[in-house]
Parts: sequence; C-alpha cells; structure tokens
Amino acid sequence: MKPRIRLDNITLLLVGMLLLMGSLLAYLVTIDRDINGYNRYDTVLQELLLLDSGFDNFFLHKIEAVNYESINRDRDRFEETISWLIAQPLAREYGAEFPQMVHEIGVDFRKKSEAIEAFKSYNTLALNSIHYIFDLRRTLLSDPNLSQEIQLHLDKILFSLMQMILGIQTSKETLTRELENLKKSPAAEASPNLLHLINHSLSLTEAIRYLNETTRRAGQIPLHSKIDRLKESLHLAYERKIFIEKVIALLFFVLTFILIVILIGISRRARQTHQRLQAFMYAVENSDNTVVMTDPDRTIVYVNEAFEKSTGYSRLEALGQNTRILKSGKQDRRHYDEMNRILNEGKKWQGEFINKRKDGTLYYEKASIVPVFVDGRLTNYLAIKLDITEYILQQQKLKLSAAVFENAQESIFITDRTSRIIAVNQAFTAITGYVEEELEGKTPNILKSGYQDETFYRKMWEKIRDTGRWHGKIYNRIKSGEILPMWLTVSSLYDEKGNLLNYIGMLTDLREIIQNQERAEFLAYHDPLTDLPNRAYFEEHLFHAIELAKRKKNILAILFIDLDRFKVINDTLGHDVGDRLLKVVSERMRTTLRKSDMIARVGGDEFIAVIESIATAEETTYVCEKLLKKIAEPIRIASHTLNVSASIGVSLFPDNGSTITDLIKNADNAMYLAKNMGKNNFQFFMPELSRMMHRRLDIEQGLNKALLQEEFWVTFQPQYRLEDGSLYGAEVLLRWKSPTLGIVPPDEFIPVAEETGRIHEIGMYVFEEACKTLVTLEKMGLFLENISVNVSSKQFMEKGLPEAFSERVAFYGLSPERITIEMTESYIMDTSTYDDTMLHTLKRLGFKISVDDFGTGYSSMSYLKILPIDSIKIDKSFITDIPHDPNDNAIAKAIIVLSNSLGYHVVAEGIEHPEQERFLLEQGCAFGQGYHYSRPIDLERFIAFVRTKSPSSRPLLMPPSPAKSAV
Repeated sequence: MKPRIRLDNITLLLVGMLLLMGSLLAYLVTIDRDINGYNRYDTVLQELLLLDSGFDNFFLHKIEAVNYESINRDRDRFEETISWLIAQPLAREYGAEFPQMVHEIGVDFRKKSEAIEAFKSYNTLALNSIHYIFDLRRTLLSDPNLSQEIQLHLDKILFSLMQMILGIQTSKETLTRELENLKKSPAAEASPNLLHLINHSLSLTEAIRYLNETTRRAGQIPLHSKIDRLKESLHLAYERKIFIEKVIALLFFVLTFILIVILIGISRRARQTHQRLQAFMYAVENSDNTVVMTDPDRTIVYVNEAFEKSTGYSRLEALGQNTRILKSGKQDRRHYDEMNRILNEGKKWQGEFINKRKDGTLYYEKASIVPVFVDGRLTNYLAIKLDITEYILQQQKLKLSAAVFENAQESIFITDRTSRIIAVNQAFTAITGYVEEELEGKTPNILKSGYQDETFYRKMWEKIRDTGRWHGKIYNRIKSGEILPMWLTVSSLYDEKGNLLNYIGMLTDLREIIQNQERAEFLAYHDPLTDLPNRAYFEEHLFHAIELAKRKKNILAILFIDLDRFKVINDTLGHDVGDRLLKVVSERMRTTLRKSDMIARVGGDEFIAVIESIATAEETTYVCEKLLKKIAEPIRIASHTLNVSASIGVSLFPDNGSTITDLIKNADNAMYLAKNMGKNNFQFFMPELSRMMHRRLDIEQGLNKALLQEEFWVTFQPQYRLEDGSLYGAEVLLRWKSPTLGIVPPDEFIPVAEETGRIHEIGMYVFEEACKTLVTLEKMGLFLENISVNVSSKQFMEKGLPEAFSERVAFYGLSPERITIEMTESYIMDTSTYDDTMLHTLKRLGFKISVDDFGTGYSSMSYLKILPIDSIKIDKSFITDIPHDPNDNAIAKAIIVLSNSLGYHVVAEGIEHPEQERFLLEQGCAFGQGYHYSRPIDLERFIAFVRTKSPSSRPLLMPPSPAKSAV
C-alpha cells in the first residue's frame, strides 16, 4: 500500500513563515536601496555645491596665473553630474517637480560656465599686457631720448597700474586721461616703444574693467541657491517616503511574531505524541544491535544504547534529528533513491550504509528497515543495523596495499630470497622500460651498468646480510641502454620466526635532484632575475682580471651603471613591469659588450661591468657611449612604451686604484657625479671627486658631535636705520670651527646638516643663542630692539616649530616682537615644503617675519599681498652695483616702492659704500646692514659695539609700519 503524502499544520505554518520572512527581507533590501539612493543623491548635490564654490573662488584670482586645467576639470565634473541627475528616475522616486529643478540648475550652470570662459580670456589678456608693459618699461629706462619728466610720469602711471592690479582704490578715468594725454605728446610720437606701452596700458585698464564686470555677473547667477533648494526638497520627499516604508516593515514584524507563537503551541502537542511512542520502543531497548525508530519524515524518535556506542551520539543529541546526521556523503544518491522507493511501497529494505560518527570517522553498517503502519497509516520506520566496519576495513587495507605498491612514485621491485624478481610496480616499468613479464625469473643484475666494480656490489651484499638494509647511489643501465644515476634502498623482509622471505628494493631517479643542485650552484653566483653574475662572482672575476692586468701591464675599466628614474617606473607601473624592464636592459648591455667583458647585477637597478684588455682610456668612452645609446632605446612592455637612461661612473686600473674595493668605490663616486650633472651621461673618476666625497663625509661625521663639543658659535652683523644712522638690531650668523676640519663655511656645512636632519637641533641652538644675547644685553643695561634669526626651510617642516620658539622666548622672559624670523624667498615659492599656516602661527604668536634674499627667486605679487610678513630683505646681488648700474637701480627702487605700498619695511643687505646708503635712503629704504657699518663680530665685541652705539636712555622700538593698503 502506497502511503499518502500529506502536509501537516507545522509544515504549512513553516512554509508561511518562510514566505513572510522572505518578503520582509526583500522589503528591507528595498528600503536599504532607497537609503543608498538618497545618500548618493545627497552626496552628488553636496559635490555640486563644492564645485560651485570653487567656481566662485575662481573669479577671485584676478590678474593671477590661474590653473585653467583645474577649473576645466571642475566644469566637466559638474556637467557630468548634471547629466547623471537628468538620467535618474527622480520623477518616479520623489515627484514630478524634481527633473524641472535639475533642468534649471543646468541652465544656470551653462550661464556660469560662459562667464568663466569670458573671465579666462580677459585674465589672459591682462597678464600678457602686464608682462609686455614691464618689458617695455625696462627698455625705456635706458632710452636717452626720454626726459626725466617723462620717466617720472611713466613711474607714476606704472604705480597706478600696480595699484589697480592689486585692487587698491584708484581712479580709472584719471589714469585713462593721463595715458591719452601722454599718447598725444611729442615724446610718444617720437618713441614707438613709449606708444606701445601707452596702448597696452589702456588695453590693460579695459581688460580689468571687463574682469570686474564678468565677476559681478557671475555672482548674480543663483546656481548655489537652486542646488540648496533641490537638496532640501529632496530631503523632505525622502523623509516622507522612508516613514511609509518603516510602517510597512513594522507590520511584517508583527505578523512574524504571531506565526512564532502558533508554532510554539503546535510544538508542544508534538511532544505529547512522542511520549505515546515510548511503549513501542521498550521491546528493543536492550537489543545488541543498533535500533533506530523515526517518524514518517525520518526524524529520529528513538535510539537504543547500541546506537550511542556505535555512533558516538548520545540519545538526547540524536532525538529530534533527521537520520541525515549519520550520512557521510560517500554513497551515490541512487543508493538512497532505491531505498526510498522500496520503503514508499511499504516494503522491507535491506542493504549497507557508509555512515559518519559524531567525531567524523566513518563506519559501515548492514541494515534492515521496516515501515510501521497503524490502522493503515504509516506512523514510523524501524531500523535494525549491524556494525561491519572491521570486516570492510580489512578488505580495504588489502586493496590499499596493492594500490600503494602499484601507484607509488618510487620504483619498487620485490624478489624472493634467492633474489629472483617476483613483482614490480608501474613506476619501475616507467623508469627502466622493462615490463613485469620481461623480468620474471631474472635478478636485478639485469640493470647492472658496469659503472661500479665488483667490490662495490660485494660490500653492498655484506651490508644487507649484516643489517638487513642498504642504501646508496648506484648507476643502472635501463632497457634503452642509457645509464641513469639512481638512489637504491634495499630492505630484507622476515617472518615471525626470523626467516628471510623477500627483498624489497626502491629506486629514485636522481637526475632532477642533480639538475637542482647545478641550478643552486648557478644561483649562488648569478642574479636570479637577469641571470647575470652577482656581486660575489663579479668580485672573484675582477680579482683574476686585476692579477692578469698586472702581469700584462694592461688597463682595466670598471663601469658602475645605475638606471635613471627606475624607482618611478617601478612604483608607478608595478614590480612586474620593473622586473621585465631590468631583464630587457640587462640583455641589451650584455649584447653590447664584448664576450670577453663581464657585466654583473649588484642590486636593484645597479650594474657593474669590467672592460678588459683596453689600450687607452678613450676606448672606454666609446663603450660608454654605446651603452647609453642602447639603453636609451624605447622599450615596449605590455601596453607601456618606456624610455629609460643610465648614469655611468668609470674608474681605471691602475690609475684610480689597485684593489677591488677602491675601484668599485671610485666608480660609484663617479656615477654619482654623472647623476648630479643631469643623468644620461658618463663621468670618469677624478681625485678631486674623491676628496669632495671624503670632505662631505668628514663634515657629516663632524656635525654629529659638533654641538656636544661646543664647536659652534654665533656672530652678529649690526643693522642700522638709514634715516638717522642709529643702531636698530642685528642678524645672528652661525659659525663652526672643527678640531679636525678647521673653519667650515656655512654654505658648506648647512646643506649637509639639512640632508642629515641635524639642521633642527642646530637651528634651535642658534635661536636660543639669540635669546640669550638679548637677555645678556639687558642685564648690562643695554637694549637691542630686534634680532634676526635665519630659519632653514627644513626646520619649517617641523609641525611644532612655532610652539618650540614661543616656549624658548617665554623661558627667557622676552617679547616675541623683538625677534624676526628670516626665511628665503625660494622657500615661499617651493610648494613641496611651503606651509602658509606655519607663517600665520608664528605671526599670531608675536614674531616678526622677514623674506630674505628677495628678488633671487620668482615671487607672485598675489603672494606678496597675502603673506603675513613684516619686512623684505633685498638680496646683496642687487645692492653691489648701485647706484652705477641702471638695471639694479630700477630693480631696487621697484622693490622698495612695492614693499612700502604694501606696508612692509625694507632691509638692504651688503651695503659697502656711502653712495649705496644714500641711494637707498632716497628711495625710501628703512634699514641696512653690511661692511659699510660692520663685519660680523663675535658676542664679546658685539656687546662692546652695542655699548658704544646705544644712547643713555632706552631707545624706541621700530617705528610703526606704513599702513597696508586695503586689498
């Protein structure tokens, strides 16, 4: 009788609950998608706001060299984002008004984009006019045909133009009228350059007017407010939508809770049914065989003690589980399908199982399963099983032993006690070429090659008889006649009484091992990537080459080759591309050199070559040129076309050394000289280079202990007011006297200190000495208004520098306004190190800021008007030839006028003659220093100097700075 399949209440409820949970999960995914969608819209709109702010900021950079590529990228990004928003289903998700709002934003963006293009055109025109006007002015300065009145008039016009450029309030109409009047003058008609200057000045004023008008129109475009309104409207629509979704999700949770309560009630009734089945299980409780009873769904309802012993599961662990917990997965699905088919027909099934115990081990059972019917309805399945694991395992061991023998990687042969071969495996057949039928009745002597003599075999058999084992290397001749090296292991097999039964031999082919050994020996002296010799091999070869050159009195050339910019390629494109590049370059160098020469890779992108048997050093030049040309050829790797070059250093034997160490070191030094000379060249070692390298090393080592041994001291160069000749302050200058090097100039040891990091502690030493000097002078009743300290650009990279300076000043009870921090103009323009916040912090703490060596770099006027500085120091190179050089006169005058108009004091350094002082004073320069006043002097003489220059009463501080013009 075929039992009926029915769905009980528990099954129906479980299905319903699964469907409900699935629907809830799907709805939660929808909510999450809506949240992510809104977050993306919000992020996109925030990005549009930032981009629009960038557009507005762009219009502020008037008359500046602006990075147009950056603003173009921002506009492209804005346009891409608007296009993306237009393509989104905003109307379907949030409402029909949102696409219209996006469209309006796009319209306003196009208006602002047009304003940006207009601004770029006018700004470029203005910048070109500025450069051309100043070039013409420089030319007109040397025009003898122009009167002094016209020259002064031009200076006034240029000064007005400079005020207009900087945004300082000036009358455009007045300036235009002056230019038109000058244009009609006879001087303009007589001088084409003057006429060009006037026309470009008029063009510049008109360009500035258009720039201002474009900026005003751009500011009236309500793009930012429309983006804000869209963002707010989108937020409100999202809040309404997410509230509705949360209410629906809550309803799902309530329905799920109700189903769980119903399932708990049904589960209690199922336990009562289980109790009634206990009566059926009592009869088999003490059976020696495993007895298992399940319900129609194959859920275990009863097991006996034999089950617990056989499976490792306790009764409590097994009850309520499906019989699948015993399933090992080692039997085909068809085995279970056939069993289920017979049981579903209501018949008894008998067969075997491969089951799994609780600990994961397998065991075998012979089983008999009977369906139990009550009142014609299937109520249970009763299984009685017998453990047959031991029997099955014995059978498997026999099969396994045969399989191991047959499939072993080692060649195995078995003989009887008379050494007659009785069995061989497949590996033996594969290595020797003999099949088992060919070896029947024969001894292993069939493989004898004659490579070893009879004494070898006699000792082998003596060892086998004495110990029962032997192993060693042997040469056998296989069926093809080839002689192979093999490792043979022979073992004797005895029975329980000690009688010899068999000999078992195992053969291992040693060819691969020997090849690996040879490869290992190769790698010990070669680079694994390029297969070139390594440093050890190279030095050994160079040793013999030197010895040979000594005997034959030949010249040797050592080439130290380093690839240029290899690290950039390796870091940018990856180590795989870098390795392939090294292989190509290595092969190019190897094929370029002669076979008698050697090239080795000594690490990274460094190579060393030795060129032997050369008659003159000029031959090495030819070799280096060939190498550089070959290396520089483009290299195609994957989708990249790479261009590399090399720097080569050359040392010669015996001129540049007679030992391996000296020759390699000197070639290395020459290579660094090639690097410093622009790369992609070769340089020969020079004794001067060696002395320079040793000098630098001596300085570096000396700096390590210079502070501790008090080898540094400071000198002071006084600074004067040019107006009345009174002492104003001093600049602190560092000096070093080494016990081994003598007096070392600052321009020699400061760069080394910056490279090694010693500049930080040295700089703090100078700053502290400046503070001590001010305190020392005050204790003596003397007062110095200002002291200037030079600060290296490397020091400005220390984040805590302002706080360290402030802490030292507070410790000595000084006012920060009395200390001027001097920085170089090149530091300001070096964007890799310049930190604007550092200067503002120093200024906020009360220190004065000065720009040293002004005019030697390239300073933007936009930087000058925003820097938190107090004074500008004109470089000595512009002072030396005044007032005799018109160009230096004009430059110094322009710097002074510009600085005073911006509210900066001007300090001129390098004043050596009275006429220089007079010229600078006439132009409005406030302060000066130089040999005209005093050379740098030590502390003791400086104190005496201050005492002679100081009035009896305490002098006033620096007069108030000229008022800065509004910018």
